[in-house]
Amino acid sequence: MKKITVIWTAVDGYVGGASPQGVKIDVSDFADLDRDDAASLLKDCIQEDFEQKVSWECEDFEEYVDKIMAEAKAESEQVS
Repeated sequence: MKKITVIWTAVDGYVGGASPQGVKIDVSDFADLDRDDAASLLKDCIQEDFEQKVSWECEDFEEYVDKIMAEAKAESEQVS
């Protein structure tokens, strides 16, 4: 079974921060597909690789939750 490494990059809108990633694709998975289905499968493979490798981070997450909840409560009290 032959594998091809497909190089992809996460696009976040900022210049210069991208680092290429690679996912190995088993070509036998594409043997019976037409071009549209092959393109769809490749997109799915890249998306799955992205989800496995990329995550988010927020230093003050709990503080933001508290702040948002306080603001939402204050806003709803003003409307009432």
